[in-house]
Amino acid sequence: MSAYNVSSTAIKVNWGSIPVDLQNGIIVGYQVIVMLNSSIIYNLTTLADARDMVVTDLQKSTTYQVSVSGFTVKGNGAQSTPVNVTTDEDGNICSFTLF
Repeated sequence: MSAYNVSSTAIKVNWGSIPVDLQNGIIVGYQVIVMLNSSIIYNLTTLADARDMVVTDLQKSTTYQVSVSGFTVKGNGAQSTPVNVTTDEDGNICSFTLF
C-alpha cells in the first residue's frame, strides 16, 4: 500500500491484491481508513476490483495516517501497516513590478 499527495486538500491511496492464502473468503471490497492524530476522519469503502482511491476535503499541509484492509462477507481483514502522507501547502503567488 502507498499514499501520496495530489494537492493541498487531497491524497491518492494505492494498494495491491491480497494474496489468496491470506484471504478469509472472496474479497468483496476494500476499506480505506484515514486518521489524523489517532482519530479516524474517514472510513471509506470501495469495490473489490478497485486498487486506488482519491481522498478529498483534507486540510492543507497536514500529515495523515492511512491504512487499507480487504473485507469479505465474513467481515474485515487485518489493516495494512499505516503510512504517513502529508498534503501540500497552497502555492504562494508573488507579483512585482519592474522599473
